[in-house]
Amino acid sequence: TYSLGSGCVTTKSVAVIPLPAAISGPGNVCVGSTIVLSDATPGGTWSSTSGTGSITIGTTSGVVSGLTVGSAFVTYTAPSGCFITTTINVAPLPSAIAGPSAVCVGSTITLTNSGGGTWTSGGGTGSATIGLTTGIVTGVTMGTVGITYTLPVTGCVTTTTITVTPTPTAIIGAATVCQGATTTFSDAIAGGTWTSGSPAIAAVGLSSGIVTGVSGGTAVITYSLGGGCTATKSITVNPVTPITGITGLCLGNTSTLSNSTPGGTWSSSIPSVATISGVGLVTSVGVGSTVITYTFTSGCIATVTVTVNSVPSPVSGPGQVCIGSAITLSDATGGGTWASSNTGVASIGSLLGVVSGVTAGTATITYRLGTGCNVTFAMTVNPTPVAITGINTVCAGSTTVLSDATAGGTWSSGTTGVATIGASTGIVTGVAAGTSSITYAIGTCIAARTVSVNPVPATITGTTTLCVGNS
Repeated sequence: TYSLGSGCVTTKSVAVIPLPAAISGPGNVCVGSTIVLSDATPGGTWSSTSGTGSITIGTTSGVVSGLTVGSAFVTYTAPSGCFITTTINVAPLPSAIAGPSAVCVGSTITLTNSGGGTWTSGGGTGSATIGLTTGIVTGVTMGTVGITYTLPVTGCVTTTTITVTPTPTAIIGAATVCQGATTTFSDAIAGGTWTSGSPAIAAVGLSSGIVTGVSGGTAVITYSLGGGCTATKSITVNPVTPITGITGLCLGNTSTLSNSTPGGTWSSSIPSVATISGVGLVTSVGVGSTVITYTFTSGCIATVTVTVNSVPSPVSGPGQVCIGSAITLSDATGGGTWASSNTGVASIGSLLGVVSGVTAGTATITYRLGTGCNVTFAMTVNPTPVAITGINTVCAGSTTVLSDATAGGTWSSGTTGVATIGASTGIVTGVAAGTSSITYAIGTCIAARTVSVNPVPATITGTTTLCVGNS
């Protein structure tokens, strides 16, 4: 009714429509989570307005998604246009769960969160328990387990996944290994990885468990199945010092091998090639190769191969040469080279063995094979005598003297039935009429001269006394 002061009025009928029913559903939503609101009055639509926080809501579904922390307003509008509102609190999620991501079967880890909430475990392929308020996780069976942390009041949650890993058994394997050798570690639970705490002492194959001794010392080998589930074993690497000394021998020679680690013993794999004494003296026996082993007190060994090479056959050829002349030496063992110990006395071609006399004296000629084995030959270089001087005729029964300005030689007669000569004096004695070649030799270097022996006249006959005046 609308009334004027005059008492005149006008009227209009107004329909009073009921409000929608009260909105039902949670009053809180977590950031990043959803809730569902509903209203008993059908056919309406939903809308939201931000307050200190923000949300979204499905126009017809009533599904609320929390966006930012604070409060926001939700309105439900009925088909009649009447509406009702409610306040939704957007609660923060818990902070991320801190702590390890794996635990061994039978072992524990601790998870933490600062929100004052509670812990639960469940879901996954394995199992683990967790303290409601402590966050202490105990691995029960292998697999993965979902861990949930729930805040009080708001019920907002955060989750993490924990892997429950089996615990390795005790590592099986030797406690020692020699430097340069290998041994194998194993564990009854397969699928883990191996690491060495000191790879410069002992290395280990990541998946094979093969341990290789690198240098003397002790290393800790770890077998890991993940999640900190490990087993360890120490291994001692016994050092192996190398054998030193000459390993190439010529047949008939010896050499000495040694090792800086005392107390070991020596042996030869083929004594018919070379033997070795307790002090490391190697004696060649036959041509070939043998493995020499030095066994340490630890049982570790060091080895070296000793090769015994053949020696060239003896040098053949003259042992003397004259100054300015040449001779040829040879060796039945081919492929070697020649050398002279004194090229100022005698030189020799390295390949052909031709020796040239340079000055009087001696030199050692060496014939050497590629293996280093050699044979030597003594060479004397003699001066060449000058021409013989003296009378080259003598009467049978008489003497004459020959001489040579080059000292040191010896004399000889080619026909002693005609003439003889003193070996050192040069005195020629005629024996019978004829000729003989007289030779003056210094080694193989000679000078020669022919001496003629004339017959002595027959005995004189006739009267050997006569008177003065007679004939």
